[in-house]
Amino acid sequence: MKKLIDDVLNENDSRYEIEIISLSQNIVNEGKFLLVRYAFRFNFHSLDSLIAATAKISQKNLITFDKALKNVLREDKIPFFHK
Repeated sequence: MKKLIDDVLNENDSRYEIEIISLSQNIVNEGKFLLVRYAFRFNFHSLDSLIAATAKISQKNLITFDKALKNVLREDKIPFFHK
């Protein structure tokens, strides 16, 4: 995992691209929807809902090792990187 993080942060691997995405009202609204839908089922929290909503709205692949977040991403068919 450390190598993956180092590769991403140091741009050593062309498979990964870092992009900072501004929080928009659409992302906040989608985050609220995801939180209500999955909070109890997957022990899903508010910051996770904003992360998932950002990936969904931006249509970017997300890299995460968080089990609850991955469950929501799978369930909602939001793309994410996994090995």
